[in-house]
Amino acid sequence: MPSLDPRFHGLCRDLVLLIAVLGLVFTAGCGDDDDRGRGVPAADGPRFEFERADSICLVGNALAERMQHFGWTETLLQHALPDHELSLRNLGFGADELTTRQRTQGFGTMDEHLARCEASVVFCFFGFNESFAGEKGVAAFAADLRDFLRHLAAADFSGRGAPRVVLFTPPPPEDLQDPQLPDPNLVRARLAPYAEAVRRVGDEEGVFVVDLFTALEDELAGPEDCSLNGIHLVEAGYEALARATLAAFGLEVTASREALERTRAAVVAKNEFWFQRYRATDGYNVYGGRSSLSYDGVTNFEVLQQELVYLDELTRRHTAQIQSL
Repeated sequence: MPSLDPRFHGLCRDLVLLIAVLGLVFTAGCGDDDDRGRGVPAADGPRFEFERADSICLVGNALAERMQHFGWTETLLQHALPDHELSLRNLGFGADELTTRQRTQGFGTMDEHLARCEASVVFCFFGFNESFAGEKGVAAFAADLRDFLRHLAAADFSGRGAPRVVLFTPPPPEDLQDPQLPDPNLVRARLAPYAEAVRRVGDEEGVFVVDLFTALEDELAGPEDCSLNGIHLVEAGYEALARATLAAFGLEVTASREALERTRAAVVAKNEFWFQRYRATDGYNVYGGRSSLSYDGVTNFEVLQQELVYLDELTRRHTAQIQSL
């Protein structure tokens, strides 16, 4: 049998190495249409397991709150786990920190809302707002995060035991080449120790971490703008975030773009009803200082609580529609 050209052996070796490298890389960037509709399983390591009928609640800052407008994370989770009957409620609130949450009188505590939603899984987004304390604030942030996780570990909002928690690091800034915006290199340097603190505390407390600071670095450097101002993500950025999240969970989505958009439209519609329930218009009358005013023996609180019941039911029905798609 004739011997093979040595160049053939070299080509085979290079192909094997290329395939191995590609298997480790998550390639769904902001402007990469070829990979939309697919997820790439995470490499071997700790796994987070979703359970049937999990109620997932998002808590944290504007990164979490703004997810409701785009719906990508829930859309991909529903397609990756179609038989799980997942529900998702966004409790994010702009400017929230671990120990600072500004609310209208009577709004309710985080625990009360988690209990109302029967949260069995909590996605936590903290670190960006706290990062303005600079390097000197990292230790306090890490201590507060550890206390927060231990508080959740002692709670039971769903009747199924303590919620399973997922920590998300803040994503890196995007360089929009705009001299009127803060220097992204300075923002990155400020955020990096806080992202590391999230990773470290998560590891110490045995909590799953989605490292957005690392996973989105390449995506936010792509040709398509993923944010409004280098920080607040737009649709392309939130799609990249959702795909990075699924990759961290080791989940895969094979649905068509059309099917994803159909689900996403239903998710965004559900989120609008939920927002009206969670952030009820005129909270001063719904649960605040004027809620105790009585007219003909009936208080504002008694009347307007019925509106919240109605919004709860609309949210539930839309969730059931999403689960059936």
